[in-house]
Amino acid sequence: MTEQPTFSISLSGGPALVTVRREVDGVAIAASAAKPHRARLERTLDAFAEARPTWTDGSSIDTGWCSLTLRATAEGLQVVAPAFDGDPHAGTSPDLSVPLAVAEGWDDVRRAARVEPAPVRFDDRITAVVGWERCTRLTMTRDAAPEPGDSGWLIEPHESEPDRLRLDDRERLEAWMVQRLKPAAIRAAVLPPAYGAMLELDGIRIVVDLADGSVRSHGML
Repeated sequence: MTEQPTFSISLSGGPALVTVRREVDGVAIAASAAKPHRARLERTLDAFAEARPTWTDGSSIDTGWCSLTLRATAEGLQVVAPAFDGDPHAGTSPDLSVPLAVAEGWDDVRRAARVEPAPVRFDDRITAVVGWERCTRLTMTRDAAPEPGDSGWLIEPHESEPDRLRLDDRERLEAWMVQRLKPAAIRAAVLPPAYGAMLELDGIRIVVDLADGSVRSHGML
């Protein structure tokens, strides 16, 4: 297997995107994401390169959060993901920034808390108290035996919140919707059942093992 890597940078209305291009055994493959995710982008192409014999239009690898799929273009193959800047059920996008950011956040959390990851998929449901997105501090807890398609996660206002929400007034959101509103909640969602987290602004302040009450991580993640 031979590879010839190149990359380019493009600017748009959002963050600058970097596109990494490689030629593997005579077939061109490209992937794009925001510049901070360049290293993860390279690792993504490494994963596809290892599967070179199986490449076809529609071949994919699974990240836990979503599938990354190869699509044929005039230049070769482009890696695409669900369109998280719109409706991920309705289309795809060459911008891999969201799934790569989720993967990086999960790595940080599992290392800090020293846990085996239990990822949620982008279309898994998360239960939240209505108005949760207005809170500065939130608590998250996970049911050990959720229904199929449900992550088991519950998001509630922290007890210190001055805006008293009705705790029995709840909504169910798909995980990608939560990620769009508060990315820290999806970073915490990699924790397994019987763990909880306290969020502050868009960071994870504390991770707790609910079985024994021990703090597994303290400090912003």
